[in-house]
Amino acid sequence: MSNTNWTKEQTAAIMNRNTNLLLSAAAGSGKTAVLVQRILTLITDTTQPIDITDLLVLTFTKAAATEMRTRITSELLRLLENAEQEKNTLQAAHINRQLALIESAHISTINAFCQSLIKQYFYRIPLDPKYKIVSDESILYLLKQEVLSEVLLDWYSKNDSHFIKLSDMLANRYQDSHLRNTILSLHAFSQSMAFPKKWLNALHEPYKIESDETLSSLSWVNDILENSQLQIKSCLDSYKVILDVLNKHQEDFSSYNDCLSTEYDMLCNIASSQTWEEWQQNIITSPFAARLPAISKKKALYPENVDEVKKQITTLRDKVKKDFKKLSEFFKIPQTNWITQMNETVPLIQTLVKITNEFHSAYMERKQKENILEFSDTEHYALNLLLDKKNPDFNTENALEYPSDTAIELRKIYKEVMIDEYQDTNNVQEMITALLSRNNNRFMVGDIKQSIYRFRLADPTIFQEKYKHYANPKNPFNLRIDLNRNFRSDASILAGINFIFKQIMSEKALELDYGAAEALYPGKSTCTDKQYIGGAIDIDIIDKKDILPEQELPEEVKDIKRIEVEGIHIANRIKDILASGKTILTKDGSTRPVTYNDIAILMRSISTKATYLVHTLQTEGIPCICEQKDDFFETIEVRQLWSLLQILNNPRLDIPLVAILRSSWIGLDEQELAHLYLIKKELTDSISPCLYDALLQPHSIVNSKKKEKVNFFFNLYKKWKSLAYKEGVAALIRTILDDTQFISYVASLPEGTYRKQHVESFYQKALEWDKGRTTGLYGFISTINQLIKNNQKFTTTTTISTENNVVRIMTIHKSKGLEFPIVFIADAACQFNTKEMSQNALFHKTKGIGFDYFSTKNKMRWNTLYGFNVQQTLQKEMLAEEARLLYVAMTRARDKLIIVGTVNDALSSIKTWSITSFGRIPVKNNAYHQLPVHAVTNAKCYLDWIMPAAATSRSMQEFWNLASDIPMYEEDAIEKDTSFSLHVIARNHLLSSFFSTINTEDSSVHEENPVIAIDSFLNSSQTPPTWIENTLSWSYSYPGSVCTPSKISATMATKLLLETKEEEHPSVLLKEEIKPDTLPSIFSEKPLFLQEKHIIKEGSSYGTLMHKVMQFLDFKTIATTKESVQKAIQILTDKGVFTEEEYDSLLYNAKQHSPINDILTFLQSPLCNSIKTAQVEKELAFSILLPAYYFYPACEKEEKVFMQGVIDCICEKNSKLIIIDYKTDHVKNKKQLITHYTPQLNLYAYAAQKLYQKKITDLYIWSFHLGCEIAVPLQFFN
Repeated sequence: MSNTNWTKEQTAAIMNRNTNLLLSAAAGSGKTAVLVQRILTLITDTTQPIDITDLLVLTFTKAAATEMRTRITSELLRLLENAEQEKNTLQAAHINRQLALIESAHISTINAFCQSLIKQYFYRIPLDPKYKIVSDESILYLLKQEVLSEVLLDWYSKNDSHFIKLSDMLANRYQDSHLRNTILSLHAFSQSMAFPKKWLNALHEPYKIESDETLSSLSWVNDILENSQLQIKSCLDSYKVILDVLNKHQEDFSSYNDCLSTEYDMLCNIASSQTWEEWQQNIITSPFAARLPAISKKKALYPENVDEVKKQITTLRDKVKKDFKKLSEFFKIPQTNWITQMNETVPLIQTLVKITNEFHSAYMERKQKENILEFSDTEHYALNLLLDKKNPDFNTENALEYPSDTAIELRKIYKEVMIDEYQDTNNVQEMITALLSRNNNRFMVGDIKQSIYRFRLADPTIFQEKYKHYANPKNPFNLRIDLNRNFRSDASILAGINFIFKQIMSEKALELDYGAAEALYPGKSTCTDKQYIGGAIDIDIIDKKDILPEQELPEEVKDIKRIEVEGIHIANRIKDILASGKTILTKDGSTRPVTYNDIAILMRSISTKATYLVHTLQTEGIPCICEQKDDFFETIEVRQLWSLLQILNNPRLDIPLVAILRSSWIGLDEQELAHLYLIKKELTDSISPCLYDALLQPHSIVNSKKKEKVNFFFNLYKKWKSLAYKEGVAALIRTILDDTQFISYVASLPEGTYRKQHVESFYQKALEWDKGRTTGLYGFISTINQLIKNNQKFTTTTTISTENNVVRIMTIHKSKGLEFPIVFIADAACQFNTKEMSQNALFHKTKGIGFDYFSTKNKMRWNTLYGFNVQQTLQKEMLAEEARLLYVAMTRARDKLIIVGTVNDALSSIKTWSITSFGRIPVKNNAYHQLPVHAVTNAKCYLDWIMPAAATSRSMQEFWNLASDIPMYEEDAIEKDTSFSLHVIARNHLLSSFFSTINTEDSSVHEENPVIAIDSFLNSSQTPPTWIENTLSWSYSYPGSVCTPSKISATMATKLLLETKEEEHPSVLLKEEIKPDTLPSIFSEKPLFLQEKHIIKEGSSYGTLMHKVMQFLDFKTIATTKESVQKAIQILTDKGVFTEEEYDSLLYNAKQHSPINDILTFLQSPLCNSIKTAQVEKELAFSILLPAYYFYPACEKEEKVFMQGVIDCICEKNSKLIIIDYKTDHVKNKKQLITHYTPQLNLYAYAAQKLYQKKITDLYIWSFHLGCEIAVPLQFFN
């Protein structure tokens, strides 16, 4: 960073002291670099020395905290090297001190900091220091439901009339799930407040209206009237367009003049209404005539235009009439009705609040009893720790004036409090950081335009208030610095972003004015390469309106999803970009050709769309990767494990037992299961016979090989059953996975990586359960069943990937903080999600609750007037967040931005957008216009903002050509470099393959009409038609490839090479039975259930652990002593490489098992000594295509199979390549390992030769069990 040329604003942010500083850092402005540099400047200043532990640095995520700590360490090491070279001993000593303190530095998330705070001061809360943090939402959900059931049971027994009415109102088909969800949602929302109880107890107040009050006297009614005025202004804008069309066609439509002008004047009169009474009086009578005068085409001067002009006018007028009718019905309701309904709602809200408060008390009591906390608890405990609530003058209004002794102590420690991503802070977190800081030592970094986490209860208004207040130059203790120079994106992208957001973003419409201070300014040099991809922002509109009539389209085309069509178009664009040799600008200023890795596709949501998009791109030959959340419990691989756990708990459950018998572990077919069922029916010695009883009968399984499998499996079953009583669920699952090699099995299946992640997620679920308040298999199964009954999802983030050089697909939220050379914003016409606005209870930080009125007589509910107010406020905030999401998406692009959206009718949409552009209004003191507020707030998707704003650029001539209208261009002064490129693509053009199938069908297939042919065939004994015979006798030409997987692992390939044609393929799931004479003495160590800690000593888990050690140990620098190895493992554990369980397992020392000694043996070996001077690469992943018949002899010669694997260690020395593979197998001699693993290592050699283009000279196995290297002959694929 020493060579960084800081801007004036960045320097001010780094050097300013003794003031609260708000750093408003726009996208790509280098805010993290500035924050790191400020920290470095503070802690390396020897004139006013500050230790890194004197700073409190709070980040939004753990990853951000880790990155910051890493950056600071790296810079300190560089500064130390400089100080030592300059022989500045004082500076070097101070930097060395900071390096020693870096691990103790308070750089963490706010949650982590709060946890450390309450652990340190637990005795002041008071709180049991042995508490556990429960992060598993499903466990917390069940606990909440359990507590809430007790609370509601008490209320049901009271026979309280208000509660009965509330439960009736929120009833859901005779169930109280809706009531429960409302209580839990209200409770969760209240916990984001610093003082939840105060906020809850005030919720009913807006609904309580005195008898002498009118609606006009209520301040919040003005918000409703303002929103109504925006709707009328929208109607007026449509009428301006109508009158403009009318003016152009006066010759034939002069008879419309009086009617339309009168309607326009009446709308203007309504728009001037100020009070509720005026609105009611002016709107009560419809201003619209029943119908417009008739126009005769015979008398018209231009008869060819009459129908089109008439359609334009009537379409717009009908829409206005429809919108006006909705609005007028709202004002036709008498004031007394609104007021009465709100007053009658007061006791329902008060009852809801009482229940919520009781639930909170009972829930906290239960958590204290079980000694558990959730993340929100840590924040509230920390806040209580920092406030002096015992002070008699304390009140919530001026709480910051009453810091506790703890807060005062901490203020003395922290010389500066730094908060990253400040725009995503909530009310509780804001108060905590304020109490920890003095009046002049808070450094807050963020960007209000990137606040996109309101759904996580972040409160962007905290940043907004300071953004306005800190801009005051008369306030020297509160300073705001704007970083708006963008060092990421091309100037044309920034110009386009500014052009759009200056027109759509205003405080009235989207909570923030986008002016000169908020605009982005280019900070990187312009690229002059002719092949550079930068330039205009592309807007690609896909038109769903097909040329062919709907009835003539194939069903496949009708049903094809919007995202699939966009996927085809994006794939075509990507192919064109790569084929044209376009280049991108690298960070060092040079250019290089575009690769797949440079491209990202961003979407608002990918939950239901990612699979379709990935499939479409793959079909088009575009490699891609996408992370998405799915329900792992619904997958076959997890259901198989779940069925096994169920029969381990109770073997008399027939359905789970059938699932296991039918599974790959045993593989009984339908006939064998039917045979078992018949035996079950014949059993008479049991009251309630089950399949398990039938299975115990002598002749339950006829096939001898299947019988052998069943017996072997149930021997393992007995072992697992015994383990289930002694170990936790996670340990049981881990043993099952080891004994069956289930992970290897699912990984070898199609989408194996995907399936493996599902199994691992299930294991993690069990691990969380074992850490929880109760343990045991029965409890785990009961809990899962309860969650399933309550429709809870078991979500996990899985990655759908094709290869390494890939296009990335992600949500806009996920992309925050990242950047990509080329960005596609897909699905831009997808409508905003407003489902949450239709809930019975809506919550808002300042407005309180929006609650429905419930009519006991009619058993119906509808919105109260205050409920409308809360709904409109939340709607406005939702739109503001959507606009910020669009800003985040657009600012991810470095070199090229392409926006893609699909509309039903492109020409119709363009005409609508042109009307919005028509209504623009000038911005005071600025040389540009903005879209009217109502046009912005009525937007339904991103294109409703982008298109009307972009249309005013002089580069959008195509837009106005399609709109058949006079261009409404903005003055060039708004943004000189703005350039957009509009493309409208017909859907049927993208789906031409479907149409070509229709037009070029082989007529020989339809020799006869199929319907006639079938009738003839059924009613006579004639020879079947040729087309039926051809269809029924068809067979695939490559039968061998059908039975051949497209992808295999190196492990599976090895097994296939070792198998002979004659013998039945052995199971890849069950290990060989361990012979009794190979087992250690049963008295050599304590049994597992008596051990204090679980030690990983065998199976694939132990192999994985040893491979992990060998991956992270530095062979070249580590000393060959036991202490050095132990220290190295301790350091890696502190860094999070090893878990505590893995650490304990590695340091375990017994006569027959000592991992440290095994590692030492390798480090002291000649093999290790020989590679200390070599170039070493570890855990080298590879993918390679091989002829399929190598492994599947029946497969056709031309077929290929895709093999993946990982080479443990590859060394290059003196132009020679050596491969080393680590094995933990318990074998008697070297020959066993050579025989079994020679094919595998030769496969590795073949792959390595392809990768390195060099010959492999030696292959070695290192056996930890035998403690020696074993040379493996080079013979396969060499």
